Amino acid sequence: MKDLFSHYKDKIGEETNLDSLGKILLEMGEYDKAAKYYEQYLNESQIAMADSLCGLGTADLRNGNYDEALNSLRKALELREKLYSYNHPDVAQCYMRIGLVYNCMKDYDTALNYYSKTLDIQQKTLPVNHSDFAKTYGNIALSHVGKCEYELALRYYAKASENQEINLPASHHHIAMMSDNIGVVYENMCDYQKAMEYYEKAHQIFRKTLPPSHEFTKTAEDNIRRLKLEKKLN
Repeated sequence: MKDLFSHYKDKIGEETNLDSLGKILLEMGEYDKAAKYYEQYLNESQIAMADSLCGLGTADLRNGNYDEALNSLRKALELREKLYSYNHPDVAQCYMRIGLVYNCMKDYDTALNYYSKTLDIQQKTLPVNHSDFAKTYGNIALSHVGKCEYELALRYYAKASENQEINLPASHHHIAMMSDNIGVVYENMCDYQKAMEYYEKAHQIFRKTLPPSHEFTKTAEDNIRRLKLEKKLN
C-alpha cells in the first residue's frame, strides 16, 4: 500500500484541489462524486474549465452516458487546442478519452484514429518510457480486440505491460486490469489455460488493492468462476 500511495502522490502532486480530488474519486470508481467536484471546478479558470470538462466527460463515459461524454470532451479539446500548442500532453489526453468513448460505442476504427493522434503527440512530447504510453497501447489493443484482431491486440498489450513493469509497483491495480484484458484475448483465442493464468493474476492484485465490492474485483472473480464451470478447468 505504501507503494500505491507513493505512486498517487507522484502522479497527482502535493497540491490538493478539486481536480486532484476528482482524479482520486475516478480511480476509486466514485464517478458521480467525481462529477460533482468537477462541476465546482468549472468556474476557476479557462484551464480549470478544460480540466473540468475533461473530468466530466470521463465521469459520463464511465457511467455509460456516451453522448454527454463526447459533448464535454470535445469542448475540452477545443479549449485546450486554443490554450496550448497541438503537441501538448493535455491535448493528447482529450484525443485519448474521445477514443475511449468511441471504443465503448463499438466504433473501433474511429477510436483507433483518435488513439493514433494521441500516440503521435506522446511520441513527440514524452520520454520514451513515460507511463502514459501504457494506457495508449492498452486502449489500442482493446480496439483491436473489438475487431477480433487478437494477435495484433496481444502485440500492443505486450508493449503496455512492458511499460507498466517500468513505471508501476507490482501490486498496482492497473497491472491487474491489463492482465484481465489479456485473459479475455486468450479466452477468445480458445487458449483457456492461458486465459485462466491471467484472470487469476488479475484477481490476486485486485483483492490486495481494491474493495471486494469494486466492479473490477467482481469481474475477475466472475471470469474465473465462469471459465472453471464452462471449460472444467482446475
